[in-house]
Amino acid sequence: MADRPPSPAATGRAAGPPSPLDPFLSAFLREVDALERGYSPIAHIAAMAAGLELEAPFVETLFISARARGLVAVSFERGSRNRWRVSPRGRRWLAEGSDAALPVAAPAVLDEGGAAGEGGPSALA
Repeated sequence: MADRPPSPAATGRAAGPPSPLDPFLSAFLREVDALERGYSPIAHIAAMAAGLELEAPFVETLFISARARGLVAVSFERGSRNRWRVSPRGRRWLAEGSDAALPVAAPAVLDEGGAAGEGGPSALA
């Protein structure tokens, strides 16, 4: 029994392959961790989106994913709004994180001839 890997519940990771969101989620959690007073979705979403070079709705999706997976926890501070911080589970998830090293590739887009090319708005023009 000692040869068994830790359960997904013990590591905070879901069973199965990593999510395509994981590299983005790792970057999001690092940014949250860098905020001294914690993350406020209302106050910080625009700056977070700009810093990560992502759209604000996608940053909101990352926050929802982090919250649902227990990677962030609410921090109640006296005299201020609730702030979110990386949870102990989130710190373990980042520390284990081979997913943080995964390359984030632009999505492939088929050109008119059916060949795959680099993604992005210019590829569609």
